[in-house]
Amino acid sequence: MEEELSKRERKKLNKEKTQASSSSSPIQNKLFVVGAIITLAVGAFWFMYRSGSSKEPVDAPEITSPTEVSSRDHTKGPEDAIVTLIEYGDFQCPGCATYMPIVNQLSEEFKDDLRVVYRHFPLRSIHRHAQISAQASEAAADQGKFWEFSTLLYEKQNGWKDVRDPRSLYKGYAESLSLNVEQFDVYMNSDEAKARVDADYESGFAAGINQTPTFFINGEKIDSPRGLELFKELIQQVIEENKSDDNNIDATDESSPAGEITPQL
Repeated sequence: MEEELSKRERKKLNKEKTQASSSSSPIQNKLFVVGAIITLAVGAFWFMYRSGSSKEPVDAPEITSPTEVSSRDHTKGPEDAIVTLIEYGDFQCPGCATYMPIVNQLSEEFKDDLRVVYRHFPLRSIHRHAQISAQASEAAADQGKFWEFSTLLYEKQNGWKDVRDPRSLYKGYAESLSLNVEQFDVYMNSDEAKARVDADYESGFAAGINQTPTFFINGEKIDSPRGLELFKELIQQVIEENKSDDNNIDATDESSPAGEITPQL
């Protein structure tokens, strides 16, 4: 049987409840704050995870044959040129810098008969900026200025090859060519630029290349001619040989008998 509390006892009990409630409030407040922090931390982690997992993977470019030219190659000159000159180069290579004006001159002198193709072969083990300089050229190519930017890289090679981080210099070169520098910077450091450079490197490695510059003429690897005049002689020789072969084919066609024609009744 329950016993009824007196008025004094009820008053005392209410007082004890009030004290207990007030004493537990700080603890409850602390627990609430800790819980809120944990909730925010978990939410932030989930957001970053979702953002990272939704990032589109970069498709690796198809590795190009050293004897064939594809649409992803950097080219100048007519597609139907008699001579195709492919260079595998490294922008930090002193020898490549020496050949740059020679190749440019060949392109000018044989502009109707010569197509020039440039592919990356960064010698990363000895040239610490070979990779990023190649990626910078791809960033310029993304805005249609590959050849102009490549010329600047070779001309100014001594100015960036020994600095700790040349990317600020590359952005200056991009600005001098009136490129969108912010867009250039993003692409230069992108996985896409790296993948394009790596695809060129893999094609060169598959062809047995171990030095830069390495040249191919119409799919045949050649010893690098020593100087402009020797290079011109070689290009001219290939042009004349191909034109002679074409003339022989035409002459053979003209001398071939037409064959008998059966009259129609």
